[in-house]
Amino acid sequence: MQSSRDVWPADHAAHDMREELQSASIFDAPWLLSKVRPQLKRGEQNPVDLADRRINSDFEDMSAEQFVEWLRNALAHGDGQTIRPLHYLSRRSNKTSLAGFEIMCRAERGSKRHLTLSLYHSDMTRIGGILAASFCTALSGGNRYFEEDAGTANITEAA
Repeated sequence: MQSSRDVWPADHAAHDMREELQSASIFDAPWLLSKVRPQLKRGEQNPVDLADRRINSDFEDMSAEQFVEWLRNALAHGDGQTIRPLHYLSRRSNKTSLAGFEIMCRAERGSKRHLTLSLYHSDMTRIGGILAASFCTALSGGNRYFEEDAGTANITEAA
């Protein structure tokens, strides 16, 4: 069992940040998970594409904390998950480009219910950036030098 003196200040900061995520909806600012499939090509006319633009309704009652935990588990554990690419036609040519991913995974471990997440590039960069910046700010304890250093540090792999 861990004693209170074994807990690092960073552990408290991370815990506090997680509590903040519990009170935020994944659809509210600053997270803004997409509720409709974005129009990826000007003049998009494919009737199949336009048939149902509503997405991510499985996550309407989820907090940002629950969403991040679900996404982490869906990607890390892989129990019964399906991940497929989402494509769009380039505006400049007829080439197909990657727009994001559709992730279908159990609502929770052992559940028969599956959730479907359509995660587009804009969602990934926005949510990932906000999450990273929020944790850096929380862990820095208000030290701007730490935040700037962590944000610009180079990561090198071991040989």
